[in-house]
Amino acid sequence: MLYRVRVTLPESKIFFREYAVKAEMSLFAFHAFIDNQYGFDPDQMVYFESRDAAGARQGRYCLFDLGDGSMDRITFADLAGREAAEIRYIFEMHSRRYLSVTILGEELFNPREVYPAQLDGKGDTPDQFARYVDPEPYVPVKPSHPGVDDDDEDEDEEENDGDEDGELLVDEDFGQED
Repeated sequence: MLYRVRVTLPESKIFFREYAVKAEMSLFAFHAFIDNQYGFDPDQMVYFESRDAAGARQGRYCLFDLGDGSMDRITFADLAGREAAEIRYIFEMHSRRYLSVTILGEELFNPREVYPAQLDGKGDTPDQFARYVDPEPYVPVKPSHPGVDDDDEDEDEEENDGDEDGELLVDEDFGQED
């Protein structure tokens, strides 16, 4: 059996993808597929959440079983049987950015097709770390004197303009005439 699933990005009004996936496809296999399709960093921690029609979380599926099952043991058939209205693929844990995956219904199986298969889509692929992009390129600073390593100068001297609390100490009598 195949399911037609729709993937959307809640922060975008344009982006969507629709795929045909096998019912026995695990969430881990879907994670690997999405990482490959979207160019996400495969070394990042990710997890899935299933939500009911009211938006309440039904389960959390990680690489390790935290009580609801692990990503490699939960399939789309399992989630369809639990009547998950939405499956969230959290791909950036720090800011909780996620793709919303919705099972739209069953799809006809074509023995000549390789699954998962993209059926439809629109919009640019999301950048996994869009908020961490530095718009200015790194420009290395050249030493002020060629052949002189500035790091070796006065290594023994410790510059300390403050006290132990980090407050700046100011000589109030400096520059005043007697």
